[in-house]
Amino acid sequence: MKKILYIDDDQDQLDIYKMSFGIHAPNIEFYTETNPLNAVKRIREIKPDAILLDLVMNQMSGEDVVRAIRKEEDIKDIIIIAFTNSMLTRVAIELNKLGVTEIWEKIKSNPKEFAQKASRILNV
Repeated sequence: MKKILYIDDDQDQLDIYKMSFGIHAPNIEFYTETNPLNAVKRIREIKPDAILLDLVMNQMSGEDVVRAIRKEEDIKDIIIIAFTNSMLTRVAIELNKLGVTEIWEKIKSNPKEFAQKASRILNV
């Protein structure tokens, strides 16, 4: 079974997506983390196949989380899907340089569609 880790400091968002993935992507084990400062540690514990990463968080930006992940040899190649409410060209360019696999805009789809997209990316 494939695993995905969703990092977001908004517990309500995490709960909504966990429920949606449970229904619409049952072949994906769905994990959450509310503290971006714990991201690298959680990634090592869970060993997810992909990370769904909110870009706007209080303690650490999503961009900084990506940078931290890409510096770690044992996890640097993991699939990272940036998850945001607003798409700025500058941010998209920076994320592409950092090796983010995809950028999804929360306002353009719903949790069910994102669960289905994740299933396609992970081939499950």
